Amino acid sequence: MTAGSSFGQTPLTLPEGNRQAMAKFREAWDRKHGGKFSKLLSPVGLRIARRRMAARHNRAQPITARLFTGQTMHVMLPEVVSGSIYSYGYFDECVTAFMLHAVRQGDTVLDIGAHFGFFSLLAADLVGETGQVVSFEPTPSTFAQLSRNLEGYATSTRLNVALGRAEGTATMNDFGLELCAWNFMGDDHRVTVPHDVQPQSFDVPVVTVDCVVDRQGLAPTVLKIDTENYEEEVFHGAKKTLADHGPAVILEAKSEYSERVGAALIAMGYVPYRLADGFAVIPAHGNWEELNRQESNLLFMKHG
Repeated sequence: MTAGSSFGQTPLTLPEGNRQAMAKFREAWDRKHGGKFSKLLSPVGLRIARRRMAARHNRAQPITARLFTGQTMHVMLPEVVSGSIYSYGYFDECVTAFMLHAVRQGDTVLDIGAHFGFFSLLAADLVGETGQVVSFEPTPSTFAQLSRNLEGYATSTRLNVALGRAEGTATMNDFGLELCAWNFMGDDHRVTVPHDVQPQSFDVPVVTVDCVVDRQGLAPTVLKIDTENYEEEVFHGAKKTLADHGPAVILEAKSEYSERVGAALIAMGYVPYRLADGFAVIPAHGNWEELNRQESNLLFMKHG
């Protein structure tokens, strides 16, 4: 299958209202990728040292981070996502850049697999007072952190549920707050987990995107899906929403599940985009299976 079409031949234009946020993100990225000497003489160096000390002592350390947007966020060192956010003010430059290009003031964003809420906070900043952010996180302890981070945002809704193809329950494998980035549902997992680490397994409620959208009267404009090999289940429960509203979809790639979801999105008229140099977001033309293997995340946009 060949990705791309007659639509989406040019890079996406950064929304006017997000230019200041993009400039701040570039500054944060520059600090992360600067020389070792410059880091040592900056607050970044102190934060990295504290992060490493927490990892060495192997105990959870609650701490407050400042995001590149200026927002504050409660994180947990030495947890890997928290470490990046605390050290540099952001996590995952690819998804962050996609959010900056895809989310506009007044939008409705569904953050599916919200973790502690970094992308929910970013979305809340971008959509402003006229938008909405609905965050989904099935693990109770992780959800508690998410809720704490979004307490002051009137436009935010948090749901302690998983999303799938049908309503019911599913098994959550929970490695605890320090390793919660490894949590997964079902029988498959993206990350190799040390043999001496055993998760706690329990059932969590499952709903569908379509049901949530219908019950809450939402008109989603952006779906961010990061569900550790559960993406295909989420997609099957979102088909009506995708057909009716055509939201942009930010999808974690590199798995057989994302390969099938991406192929289905392309068949629905979506165009995949990838991150290029300088944080440009450009059409990802070529063989879809190869693109899925090459890119860590992809942004799908429906044109026309």
